[in-house]
Amino acid sequence: MTYTVTNAGNVRLVTDNRVLTSTLVGESIWSDTSAAKAREIMPGGSRTFVARVPGAWPLGPIGTTITSIPSPAGEPLPGLTTERVAIDTTVWALPWPQLALLALLALTFLAIRVIAARRRRRIEKLIMLHSRGTPLGA
Repeated sequence: MTYTVTNAGNVRLVTDNRVLTSTLVGESIWSDTSAAKAREIMPGGSRTFVARVPGAWPLGPIGTTITSIPSPAGEPLPGLTTERVAIDTTVWALPWPQLALLALLALTFLAIRVIAARRRRRIEKLIMLHSRGTPLGA
């Protein structure tokens, strides 16, 4: 996942970013404390972060909360307060290889059923022709 943090203030900031995902399987958290703190964001600037959250399976809706906890870069400034920012979003993730395999299995099952029905009708027709005494060549 890729997200961007923007510094709308007038002080250099470093951020402590946390990503929480919840899927049908469970929840997973990822924290970028070391790498994000090494990269400061200048006033009016922004920085793009990339997070790979382990354990988030693409099985339907994935709820994601990205929390950014800013703090001043360098020496703490007296009287300066920063606000924690949290953004929630939900995306639908589909497991394409598994869906393709499921479609392939469904088509195989349908093909087997159609072939079996044709064979059954052919055998029934041959039995009817044989029981009437009609030559097979006719």
